[in-house]
Amino acid sequence: MEQKLSSQGTVLYTSASSQTGSALSTVNPTGLPTVIFIHHMWGNHRVNLRHMRFLNSLGYNCVSFDLDRCTTIKETLLIDLKHPLKPLYQSMADQIRDVMDSTPGDKIVYGFSGPSLAGFIACEGRTDIKAYICDGGPFKELWTCTYRMFLLQTSIPTKFLKALTTTVGIVCWGLGAFPHLQKTLRNWNTKIPILSIRGAKDPIVYPENIEAVFKDQPQLKLTRAALPEGGHVDGLKKFPQEYENILRTFLSSF
Repeated sequence: MEQKLSSQGTVLYTSASSQTGSALSTVNPTGLPTVIFIHHMWGNHRVNLRHMRFLNSLGYNCVSFDLDRCTTIKETLLIDLKHPLKPLYQSMADQIRDVMDSTPGDKIVYGFSGPSLAGFIACEGRTDIKAYICDGGPFKELWTCTYRMFLLQTSIPTKFLKALTTTVGIVCWGLGAFPHLQKTLRNWNTKIPILSIRGAKDPIVYPENIEAVFKDQPQLKLTRAALPEGGHVDGLKKFPQEYENILRTFLSSF
């Protein structure tokens, strides 16, 4: 994967299709948008390599990066000393905007789990976004879904401490995150299609938690796709043929 710095210093990793050069240096000559990947909490720029390789095979160039304060639980709970009152979701959105600004041409945004909320917000007012794909998020019941994540994915010893950590995490994330997302979706350019992928057996983010985000937004050009046996953002790994068909169908529709 090629590397380049964004205008604000984020390391951008390029996964280019075999037919093209670097997505960071030139617009894809096939005319296809560049796909910007936003990894899930406690992930990194490599966790979606399967997705990038599949999209490369379809002719898309991809860009990934590490979200600040989001690659480990420890750094997520640390206070940003430069901006102590700034919610984490807004810091995410600012970094995602910088990545978009540093990547030429049209874009498809591909967000996972909670950080997909910040991806939506980062798209506000942009004219270079051609589609938005979200997998395992965003979701309405922030405290409940976050608690399930701490319950299943951390070694915090007691449920009380998990609940306390969840509460601290939600405050760090930003209590205004969901209202901001709803405002963004009310003002969303309805020409930009959205693909919402859910795992029917997701133990962290239930499908109804995701549907609660979109149920009051009938104006959106929204495609819902549920993997009957899918868990949390594991669709391409465990059900590659079904997942790839979902992506092919959506990408060929616009």
